[in-house]
Amino acid sequence: HVSRLTVEKRRREWVAARLAAKRLLGWRFQQGGLYLKPGEISIENRPDGMPQARLPGGAVVGDGTLSLSHSNGWGAAAVCEPWALVGIDLETVAPRQKGFLEVMAHDSEWAEWMQTDFVEQTRLWTLKEAVAKLLGTGFSVGFWDIRFPLEGESRRLELYNNALAAWDALGRPPIHFDSTPEDDPQGGSPRILTVAYAARSR
Repeated sequence: HVSRLTVEKRRREWVAARLAAKRLLGWRFQQGGLYLKPGEISIENRPDGMPQARLPGGAVVGDGTLSLSHSNGWGAAAVCEPWALVGIDLETVAPRQKGFLEVMAHDSEWAEWMQTDFVEQTRLWTLKEAVAKLLGTGFSVGFWDIRFPLEGESRRLELYNNALAAWDALGRPPIHFDSTPEDDPQGGSPRILTVAYAARSR
């Protein structure tokens, strides 16, 4: 709940992500002739931590079709149609502690040039986060259960253990992912926005 967030920056980014979700949902429903104001849409968390939106009358939108993220005062949201799944992650580019990188990145995901490439370090983290959100697991799975091995300078997705089990439960839909670096218009650190998406198995 926003009133529990004592740091102003965290409060702003929490609100920003939810406002982005409400605007996206409003636009989506407007295409079908339903006009909803942001105040008529409530964004809440399910018991498993996944976000969902509650509409007037009690209808719920969620179950993998809504994803939120925030970082360093900024918020982002992704909404997809009921036949799809989505996960989004937004992170500020910054050096990561060596200990964290060793725990987060599997040997197959790492190359010597990444030691000083903070953009790629951050991108790898956002890729894992976005896929974990799409799978509905969060990081109840291990960091190495979601891997993006390097093939030259590109990456492919591999899933293991609990992440693989979650993917099996979804019917093994092909998962696509895309990352975009974004400069801060206020002159701060750039950010990486990653979206993972898939069509649900029919």
